[in-house]
Amino acid sequence: MVTDERRQDRDNEDADEGAALSAGEARLRDEFFAGPRIATFEDHLDQLDAIANSTRFMICYLLYEDGDTTYNELNDATDKVGNALNYHLDTLQTAGLITQSKQRVDGQERSIYSLSILGQKLIEPMIELIVEEGDLAEQYT
Repeated sequence: MVTDERRQDRDNEDADEGAALSAGEARLRDEFFAGPRIATFEDHLDQLDAIANSTRFMICYLLYEDGDTTYNELNDATDKVGNALNYHLDTLQTAGLITQSKQRVDGQERSIYSLSILGQKLIEPMIELIVEEGDLAEQYT
């Protein structure tokens, strides 16, 4: 799931942070990644990186709320076109947060995007947190 470029960036960040985090990272890896896993620690960081962008979060939110969505619908909703939209969709797909399939819509083959189970599991608590924070803010204003 992790691209070579993103892994290199993360390795560079880790080198910059020095040994101070090595004990913490070792503890984290021992506690969560000691046994068999489908995704690595780096894969999880990539998922968080992917959704931490406003356009990609919006795409995930739209897919969460609306379900299967065509490329054109995402284009209209995000005001991103061509390579800009493709970049965000590719990033989300690489992180395993969305899936793409081809379906016939109105007699034409179209790309249909869906939120993966992993994407649902990641965005749902984030949406709940945003809603809860709004509710709490209303109580204190």
